[in-house]
Amino acid sequence: MSEILPKAMGRIRIPKMSPQLQPAELAVQFLVSRIEEQAARDGVPLSDVERQMLYHSESSEQTVDATTTKKFESEYDSDAYETKIARLLRNVYKRDAKLGQKRAWRDALKTLRREDRYVLVMVQQAGIKGLELGSSDRKAVLPLMIFAVIGFIMILAAFRLNWIQGYLLQGVVFFSFIALLWGLGELIGQLRSDK
Repeated sequence: MSEILPKAMGRIRIPKMSPQLQPAELAVQFLVSRIEEQAARDGVPLSDVERQMLYHSESSEQTVDATTTKKFESEYDSDAYETKIARLLRNVYKRDAKLGQKRAWRDALKTLRREDRYVLVMVQQAGIKGLELGSSDRKAVLPLMIFAVIGFIMILAAFRLNWIQGYLLQGVVFFSFIALLWGLGELIGQLRSDK
């Protein structure tokens, strides 16, 4: 995880965290602390069950017990809960962005983008950007883009030289062109979200 998250988190008041936590757990703790602080600021009560559900994950060791999950499912309206948490997230993100803390959010969300966390459902509902491809993912797209550009040049040469005849070559040219279009779309989308 980036070194920025702990530094930026130091400027935002959050509870002490155990050094044994993994980066994903630290990122979840960051989001939960921001939600709890905004709930206190807005006077929005959060029950223990609601707080615990912010840590829920189907695939992580840091999750809530089955009793809490069953209690949540039977006693709470998940749509209302998600709307409530999304509103808190939206408000605290706007506040933190004004205070220059966007980078801490970006680092936390980048850490969690491949995680299966319930809190991320509310992050998406809040319209907070950061779960898209990161800069390291853009680097992974680069070899595909190079292959696509070569394929596109082959398309142009094929039409001029009329040598696109074999099925294999046609398939390579076709998939190269599709990869070029996909890669350009990903890069343009990422550039827009970085602004």
